[in-house]
Amino acid sequence: MNYFDSHTHLNNSQLYPIRQDLMQQFADHGWVWLVNIGVDDEYNARWLEIAQQSKSFFPQLDIGCTIGIHPCNIVESNKDKDKIDEDIKQIEWLIQEHWDLIRWIGECGTDLYWPCTPQQHEMQQ
Repeated sequence: MNYFDSHTHLNNSQLYPIRQDLMQQFADHGWVWLVNIGVDDEYNARWLEIAQQSKSFFPQLDIGCTIGIHPCNIVESNKDKDKIDEDIKQIEWLIQEHWDLIRWIGECGTDLYWPCTPQQHEMQQ
């Protein structure tokens, strides 16, 4: 039986430094496929590095990613519309250049789980 993880964060600041060890453990336990989730510029850059490195170090694994900006990250960073538009253009470029590594678009959209002001909700939209 093959196992896969459709929502992992090897690209977060705590896991990123030990990502190769974690991918090795992943492979050793019979897992074959994982997807790192993009939530901001830093996560999106790290997933790309992880996916590219995995092709050399772990060719038996299919490691891809999602690409996006989590709605809460837009609110927390107080990005203005121009910066959000820049981020979206960067995501569009990454999709064009690395479409073979991207499994889904996300995190993105409107997050109604966390409380936010009407202005923050508008920013998410």
